[in-house]
Amino acid sequence: YCTDPVQHHFWGGEEVEETYRILDRELGTLLDQLERDDEEWNVVVISDHGFRPIRGAVYVDSWLQQEEFLQQKEGAFEDEESLLTRIGVNRQNALRIVRTLGLEELVGRLPDSFTNRVDQQLPSQGGPAVVESVDWKQSDAVSLMGGIYVLDQERREKIIEDLEDALNSFTIDGEAVFDEVYRTDEVYSGANTEAAPDLIPLSDGFK
Repeated sequence: YCTDPVQHHFWGGEEVEETYRILDRELGTLLDQLERDDEEWNVVVISDHGFRPIRGAVYVDSWLQQEEFLQQKEGAFEDEESLLTRIGVNRQNALRIVRTLGLEELVGRLPDSFTNRVDQQLPSQGGPAVVESVDWKQSDAVSLMGGIYVLDQERREKIIEDLEDALNSFTIDGEAVFDEVYRTDEVYSGANTEAAPDLIPLSDGFK
């Protein structure tokens, strides 16, 4: 997990090299343990994507609300906090809590469908989870996992066109936030394409 933020926020710095030195030692320890095991193991080390510096962060759901594509439930950010919010558990510190309690092995055995559902339910730092705060009936679109999903299927094409125009004209200090905005069929293909986002905005320097 640490390889993602350290490369985005310390790209080109000694922090990145030190991180990989630590990971290399941990990998060596793992390989030593596996060599002593009676079973045969295949170890694969991969990178899930490339890296580059991040110059800022954009909260797309807040922008969607500002542009009136998304509506929050009345009182979503007031007193109607979830139990997780009240006890201080959020998406940012959940991993640290799991490690502190020594539950990594247990969580690792849970099915992805379950852990993904739990992740969606976790509140973000400073606010409730998307599933708790959005007024799904009154909203046209929502941002989830890096993509934008259109909620009103009867007006889908018109909403997509309006979103494309708005995303392409979205600037911060005169600089375009998104470099490219793709539709589903421009990025995805296959039997599960219908589960993909309707729009995928990509940025060169904003997370």
